Amino acid sequence: MFAGLAGCGSTPEAPLASSYDEVVPLDRRLQEFAAANNRQAYDALGGFFAAGAKLQSPAMPRSGGAAEYTRTLASEPFRMEVSGTEILFANNFGAKTRSRVRLNSPARFTLEESLEVRWRFEDGQWRIYEMEFPAWSPILGVWRKAGPRGEPSMELRLVPGGQYLVYAERDRTLPTFRGRYRIEGSNLYLVDSSASVASNLNTEEGRYVVILSGTSADFRKVADENRWRSDRFEGGWTAAR
Repeated sequence: MFAGLAGCGSTPEAPLASSYDEVVPLDRRLQEFAAANNRQAYDALGGFFAAGAKLQSPAMPRSGGAAEYTRTLASEPFRMEVSGTEILFANNFGAKTRSRVRLNSPARFTLEESLEVRWRFEDGQWRIYEMEFPAWSPILGVWRKAGPRGEPSMELRLVPGGQYLVYAERDRTLPTFRGRYRIEGSNLYLVDSSASVASNLNTEEGRYVVILSGTSADFRKVADENRWRSDRFEGGWTAAR
């Protein structure tokens, strides 16, 4: 019989371990992962990931590997609370679970999301092979673009939950603009709410159609009365994370 599944209320067959007592049930395994994430136990986190894992997080919405997950968690920490884990399937190749999660980073976001995890059984334990938030748009993430002549490059961070940050100065300590976004299909709507230089603030809404291709995005302006953004945002961007 598959070990370590009964904690989610299911008893399908699964890989044998040297001792059933050594295999942590999937729901508890995910809780332990969340606890390691919350205390930023970087050495412990590595033991939860399968080889070649692909992972999403609020700091890395476009997904990346285990090393990048740990690195972005260090720079943009967040807390994760997991509940209601259910098994979607389990077979000789692995398992998949769906959970409700609460993600929190003070002054940045508080989110209630669905989390889906694919697991592989490696070295006698369940390990995370894929972790994704299925409701998140592929437009989310960190995008970079060359600035106009004489200006530094720009960085647009579309953070899960509706906030965006624009960095367009050589000093990236503080964002040049903050604002709120909404996404409808391939349409991205942007409204600035603050600016590092108050006289540059313009609260007119801009609308862009975003055409994705791999790690690239083409922003096509539909309408934007914000002159600063209108002069700079249209064109090609490259995904950073």
